[in-house]
Amino acid sequence: MHIDIGNRLKQHRQHKGLSQRALAKLAGVTNGLISQIEQNRISPSIGSLKKILDVLALSLADFFTGDDGAVPDYFYERKRLPDLGSGVKVARHHAGEIADPDQIRRDVSDAELAAIRELVRQFLPDADGALRSAEVCTYTNTPDEHFWIDRHPEQPQVMIASPCSGHGFKFSSVIGEMLAELLISGQSRFDLSLFRKR
Repeated sequence: MHIDIGNRLKQHRQHKGLSQRALAKLAGVTNGLISQIEQNRISPSIGSLKKILDVLALSLADFFTGDDGAVPDYFYERKRLPDLGSGVKVARHHAGEIADPDQIRRDVSDAELAAIRELVRQFLPDADGALRSAEVCTYTNTPDEHFWIDRHPEQPQVMIASPCSGHGFKFSSVIGEMLAELLISGQSRFDLSLFRKR
């Protein structure tokens, strides 16, 4: 899958009403960097891209999961989900409690349902109908919510890849590519400094 990073960045920048110069100044990067990214002449480092996306109020996940060239929707589109009957799935990302997977609380509290209802009323008011079901969802998170991709500190022949934090499945193809490069040639063409041991 090819992602047109330059066009996507340009669409988001224009959606926010920012010039290249204004975005560069707010992000603490050069105007030339923004220009070259938008022309697809360079691939930005994760660190530089994160600075730019912070100004645009976008996470890396939101930036990379939108339709190519379009400002992404912040809700799942029905066409992307399997037909499971009527209803809407709503959840909060990174807002749950820390739990031991062997002792996880499996009931959804009234307070959690009320918090979700408030989000639904605010963003999807037509979906504020009868509750069809509620389930506890679990996933792993690193402390800073970024992937962990690095060699084991004591066993360099062992590669650790923890593409988790609730959004790893979206990046599985590129993470597989990075791991293959690391294992075959010892280096990746991507800047992985954000994902190293920390």
